[in-house]
Amino acid sequence: MSEGVDTLSGNRIGFIGCGAMAQALAGGLIAAGVSTADLRGADLAPEQRKQFEAGLGIDTTSSNDALVAECDVIVICVKPNVVPIVLSALDGTLELAQKLWISIATGVGLGTYAKHLPDATRVIRCMPNTPALVGAAASALCPNAHASDADLAIATALFSAVGTTWVTRLEEQLDAVTGLSGSGPAYVFLILEALGEAGVHQGLPREAAYQLAFQTVLGAAKLAIESGEDPAVLRERVSSPGGTTIEGLKKLEAAGVRAAIDEAVAAATARSKELGSWPSGRDPHHDIRKANRKAKRPTCRLLAGEWIVVRDFVRAQFVSHADGHCKRTRSSGGSEQMRFTPLEVQNHEFSRRFSGIDPEEVASFLKLVADDYQQMVRDNEQLRDNVLQLEKRNDELASGEKILRETLVSAQAMAEKLRETAVAESEVLLSTAELRAEKIVDASHRRAATLSEEIRELMGLRKRFASSLRATIDTHLGLIERLEQDAQEPIAGLTGRVRQFLVPQSADETATPSKTTTETSPQGETKAVGARPLQHIRPTLAPGGP
Repeated sequence: MSEGVDTLSGNRIGFIGCGAMAQALAGGLIAAGVSTADLRGADLAPEQRKQFEAGLGIDTTSSNDALVAECDVIVICVKPNVVPIVLSALDGTLELAQKLWISIATGVGLGTYAKHLPDATRVIRCMPNTPALVGAAASALCPNAHASDADLAIATALFSAVGTTWVTRLEEQLDAVTGLSGSGPAYVFLILEALGEAGVHQGLPREAAYQLAFQTVLGAAKLAIESGEDPAVLRERVSSPGGTTIEGLKKLEAAGVRAAIDEAVAAATARSKELGSWPSGRDPHHDIRKANRKAKRPTCRLLAGEWIVVRDFVRAQFVSHADGHCKRTRSSGGSEQMRFTPLEVQNHEFSRRFSGIDPEEVASFLKLVADDYQQMVRDNEQLRDNVLQLEKRNDELASGEKILRETLVSAQAMAEKLRETAVAESEVLLSTAELRAEKIVDASHRRAATLSEEIRELMGLRKRFASSLRATIDTHLGLIERLEQDAQEPIAGLTGRVRQFLVPQSADETATPSKTTTETSPQGETKAVGARPLQHIRPTLAPGGP
């Protein structure tokens, strides 16, 4: 699927009316990669449906309701005067408001669709031109207030498949588009015809002359598009001073070609506005004249303009500038026309001036004129009241729009101030947070350094305490050993004394005290020499006493 057309993916597109333009649009979509299964056509004419099916392979139906029921996008491709009939005949039970409606009917405004379709229905008007038949259309799109950007993208993708598109939000600009690009192909065809015939007049074969003319216009348009330069610059570039081109341009300017084209576009634009002001998209007298001719009866119709009386039937238009002079004209078919002001022409004057007309018919006609005129006066009064109400409502809407615009401006200004304040506050908060974070990090670093130093000091104290404790323990162990040694000497002396006291001595021992000496061992131990071993006194310590 080509670029842009993928926007249509998931949407089923239906064409009400299977004419040439519908076939061109459908063919462009198929060429761009849209599946025929996603396309449908509806038309009352069997031959149109047959062409649609045979030429494009798209299913068709004779029921507009059936097509609307199964499609998401509905493209109105019928004649302008048929659009209100088609819309009015749709089944009201269908979800019409859920569909996207696209119209290519010339002169049928968005208001017509608003009148015949449910509220909030999305509608997009399009003004293509006939080069869509060869994929080279210039189309303008105008959405209503309910159409979204997505809807507009769908319509743009649809018409981009057959050419270029331009979008406007002002519906009145479509009248100018109609006068320019809508009617433009006819202007170009006229220029092509004139160029070709001019070449023939200068001696070229007709086939060659037209072929050169066609290619010249095509090449010039392609050069203007691809170069992107102003057409005036391109024209001056090929207009050499004193050359052939500038001589030809002088003749065109002298003949007023530029002014004629401007007037042609202006006239077509004005006609488009005129058609758009009529509900059916064409002259409302058309159907009246057709019915009158068929019934062969006179008719009085009151509209803006002049009163015109025709011999076979009557078509009335009111002239604002009262003209008492009547003029008679005769058309090529022989019917007689007369112009007059109905309030100033009496029955006998009318009969006297215009012989050959039945006075009773004239009297009946004048009575109808008077009745219609009185009705017109009442309608004008009502219309004036409606206009005043609309003007009042318009003023209210304008005032409301002004208030809304001022409110929007104030809201935008307030939002901008809030945004600036929020940015400033966020910057302050960020700076404060950064400073606090830096302070916290610095404090953490200092605390960590202090803790490291304290830990090192504690480790040193631990080592010193361990060394001191070890020295203290060694000192105490030495003291204990010395105490043990010191304790051995008193115990030895005490043992001797106890033995002396408990063991009986001989006369010699009594008389001569035993000599007991002490000596110190190399290890510093003191012991008695010559003393009796302790086991010698054990018997005396037997139970029973000495």
